[in-house]
Amino acid sequence: MPNKTPQLLFWPGSLNGRGFASLLESAWSGGYSHMAVSPLMVNQLLTSGRSAEELRTEAKASGVTLSHLDGVSSWAPLWHQSNPFPWIKERFDFSREQCLDMAEALGMSSILAAGAFDQGAVSLEDLIQSFGEFCDEAAKRRMRVELEFVPFWGIPDLKFAWDIVRGANRPNGGLLVDTWHLQKGTKNLEEDLKLLASIPRGVIQNVQLADALLVPQADSLYGEGRFRQFPGDGELAIERILKIVYDAGELNWIGTEIFGDAIDKLTSAEAGKRSAASTQSTFAELSSS
Repeated sequence: MPNKTPQLLFWPGSLNGRGFASLLESAWSGGYSHMAVSPLMVNQLLTSGRSAEELRTEAKASGVTLSHLDGVSSWAPLWHQSNPFPWIKERFDFSREQCLDMAEALGMSSILAAGAFDQGAVSLEDLIQSFGEFCDEAAKRRMRVELEFVPFWGIPDLKFAWDIVRGANRPNGGLLVDTWHLQKGTKNLEEDLKLLASIPRGVIQNVQLADALLVPQADSLYGEGRFRQFPGDGELAIERILKIVYDAGELNWIGTEIFGDAIDKLTSAEAGKRSAASTQSTFAELSSS
């Protein structure tokens, strides 16, 4: 039996500053069925007097389901770096209970977990325990937790993230793979691809797509993030990464996450259409190969 086609999931990325209505316009314009929303945006909307029911209704009118909370760092003992950028602290300054409540109120099915602390600041053992406990709390609300590795934060690569998820060993705990994070943060791409192929079916159900040039465009890896490109516009091994996950047989979600001029210069409608077109083109090439 051929593998199923994953659902399109819109990750707002650097469009968050445009507001909820603009994000829905992007998702609707691209034909997305589902959208992720940050805890910060949800909190701002709820504290402004909007209700969760109103937000769900507004999304539904645009043909969009709010399915993923993007993302939560309070599952870990440290929520952020010792000296974070102000926007980072604001972005992740919500307790695990607050985040779970937001996701439940919006009827979301999944939470993206990130480790926004400094590398080496928390032991692997403590992270395994904390991730397991968070998965247990999410399971009570029938939610999946997907751990994302980010090369300039405390969970920098696929191996470390898999050690956490494998150690916690929770049925609703998994990994999210961002193609930019994987290749830009790796020391050995071939070894990481071998590891990726060895991870059991069902652990990775969600992939974020982003391309880039191989030659550095900034003085730091963090700065490099502003030079993400749409799939097919750069030089990363996106199709190789995606094929490994797709061949595992349980890729449920796919979408781009773009930052920088490649998307910032577009209107909200253009951004949604461009994101969807590049995702569909990449997947079409993959599934026909």
